[in-house]
Amino acid sequence: MVQIANTKVKAKRRGAAATRTVSARRLTAFYSAVTSLYSSYGGRARSWHWGLWEPGVRSRYEAFLRSNQILVEGLEISSRTRILDVGCGIGGFAVWAARKFGCHVTGITICSAHARLAAQHAKQRGVGHLCEFAQMNMDRMRFPGNPFDLVVNQESFSHSIDKSRYLSSLVDVLSPGGTWRCIDTVIVPAKHRSADARRLSKSVREGFCVPSLPSLRETQRMLRVAGFVNVRTTDLSARVLPNHDRMEPLSFVLAALFPQWRFAGSRSARACAADNHRAAFAYMLGLRRGYFRHVFHHARLPSAPSAPRGARH
Repeated sequence: MVQIANTKVKAKRRGAAATRTVSARRLTAFYSAVTSLYSSYGGRARSWHWGLWEPGVRSRYEAFLRSNQILVEGLEISSRTRILDVGCGIGGFAVWAARKFGCHVTGITICSAHARLAAQHAKQRGVGHLCEFAQMNMDRMRFPGNPFDLVVNQESFSHSIDKSRYLSSLVDVLSPGGTWRCIDTVIVPAKHRSADARRLSKSVREGFCVPSLPSLRETQRMLRVAGFVNVRTTDLSARVLPNHDRMEPLSFVLAALFPQWRFAGSRSARACAADNHRAAFAYMLGLRRGYFRHVFHHARLPSAPSAPRGARH
């Protein structure tokens, strides 16, 4: 019995190690599988993130754009500004920013098909000359020469396998005085000790294919260790929660329970979509119960003697 138990423990550990090793592959497979689902959700905004509902916001499209606006609010962005959109999806934010400011935007995504779709979208919207998209793992970015003034992560930072290393890598990507902006999730450790919190957190991580969720304190510490200054965070949870009221409970429950009726594609694609629906409900419940916070991060690198090219605070 002991030998069998030990074998099972070792097998479980090997399985966990294998999962960590192929996490990038799993993320690629996940986003490939949910392309149709997310494209339908994002509509003409082509947004693969939660909308932000504020006074005056009257539609999901406007809620999506409000998230874009917060990522650039208070920054001086011109035609000389160069932005890196990490986890760009099919080009929603990148094309919006290029059209609004005339700036240059580079988007990276772990899915090569998404890079092609984003490039097509940019061309159709008349900003193909301002946008560039590439398949690239955010944990292995290579951009010599500190070419960017602003790096944005719109609900993509959570997908980094090594978040501390990723934030440190931005020092080699951003120009002196450059800015990092991010909207994403943090956990509240004091409220994460209950079985309910752990259950919802597991559902969110598995359904959204997220390797880990940091706390606010951890994220701010990692930013300061990486060399960022002016680190600050704004809680957006109250602006995200109205999304829960706009979900159709019966439709979501049926989709989660019977994906073969709701979604097209392969069995694995339908399973991903069902897990995604369960994660969305779990996330909204976790926000309501205070287990998670949906936040906006701002941080800046120290300025060199010469002024930065574009995005400055």
